[in-house]
Amino acid sequence: MSYPDLSGTAVAWMTDRDYGTIIDGEWSQGAYHDSVRLFDFATRTSHLLFEENSPQAIRADTVALSDTTLTVTEEAPVKAWMESGGYPDNSLNPKLQQYTFQGTFIGPASCSPGAQMFATAGVGREVVFMDSSASGFGLAYATGAKSCK
Repeated sequence: MSYPDLSGTAVAWMTDRDYGTIIDGEWSQGAYHDSVRLFDFATRTSHLLFEENSPQAIRADTVALSDTTLTVTEEAPVKAWMESGGYPDNSLNPKLQQYTFQGTFIGPASCSPGAQMFATAGVGREVVFMDSSASGFGLAYATGAKSCK
C-alpha cells in the first residue's frame, strides 16, 4: 500500500491485496501486481484501476496526482527480472508512467535512462522526481513524453 496523493480534482492510492499466503506450509509470493484506486471529486465516484489479477495489472510503488494526470512509479515485470537476472540493466529500473483518471495509458513521464522515483506532480503531466541517470540520485523535472523508443 502507498500513501494517498491528493490534487484539487481527485485522490489516488495504491493497494496490494495479494501479498501472498501460506499454502500447504509453503509461502506463495502472490500476484506481484498492484491495484490503484482513484476517487474523482467531480463525479464523487471511486474506481479501481489496474486490477492486480487482470491483464492490465501493473507493479506500482507509489502514485502522484495532478489535476488531470495520474503518475505511477512502476517496477519492471517479474518476467523481465527473472530473464535478466536483475540489475544493472536499465529496463529493470523503476519508471514513471502516466495515465488518465480512467486508467488509459498516456505515456512515460520521462525518457531518462536511470531509475525514476519519488515523484511529485505539478500541472498536467509535469512531475518532479528523483533520477539516477547521472550516477547518483538527483532532482529532475519532466513534462511527459509520447514514447521513449
